[in-house]
Amino acid sequence: MADHPQYAMWKARYEAEQAALDAKAALRAERELWRTTWREAWDEYEAHWREGQLKRPMPPWWHVRTWMRMLLGKDHTTGGG
Repeated sequence: MADHPQYAMWKARYEAEQAALDAKAALRAERELWRTTWREAWDEYEAHWREGQLKRPMPPWWHVRTWMRMLLGKDHTTGGG
């Protein structure tokens, strides 16, 4: 027994809408995955960038050897000596 023509029309329309919703859901999932990975990469970049922006404390004025090494570019440590 064949379906009624009006039922077949509504069934086809419903299936088409469901297929469109499934396609949109797949695109949303892909976009969300892309955004998540992009955000993680951005956060990692920002953390590394901020590490380079942190200034090390200057050694006390009485650490003459340390100041000389710093000024001559031979040592970047902040310890005394």
